[in-house]
Amino acid sequence: IHHINIYTVAAARHNGKWNTNKYIITSSAWSGGSLDIAVAYVTVTGIQVERIGGGANNSGISVYDNNTIDKCIVKGHLGGNTYGFEIWDATNITFKNCLAFNCTGPNGKGWYKRTSPGGTMYFYNCSADGDSDAVFTQGETTSFSHGLRV
Repeated sequence: IHHINIYTVAAARHNGKWNTNKYIITSSAWSGGSLDIAVAYVTVTGIQVERIGGGANNSGISVYDNNTIDKCIVKGHLGGNTYGFEIWDATNITFKNCLAFNCTGPNGKGWYKRTSPGGTMYFYNCSADGDSDAVFTQGETTSFSHGLRV
């Protein structure tokens, strides 16, 4: 198994809160993820993502199976339909020290788990603030473990 690490260097990394002086991925694409992780065994660390527009089904970070997202912040588009973190066909996803905020609109969600039955999303010291829904799972029961503050 090969692992991929996507990260910001220390000089470009936020200090745990939104920081416009640090590295930010900004997207106004109509749909899809600003950062779309479509393979397993990827760790993303220290990324800030801002959605500045777009239509339905747009997300800050989209992930699939067996990924770890650590120290990432997603800022949604006020009044838009933003998913902070969108989880596709995943059975094992870990979020550590992450924040989703301003993910508003009729479909706004901090964390949105789609399609695959079952699975576990692990939350360690994560927060959702100002989102229409903090966590939403589509037509299923998903096990949550550890800390998610809303």
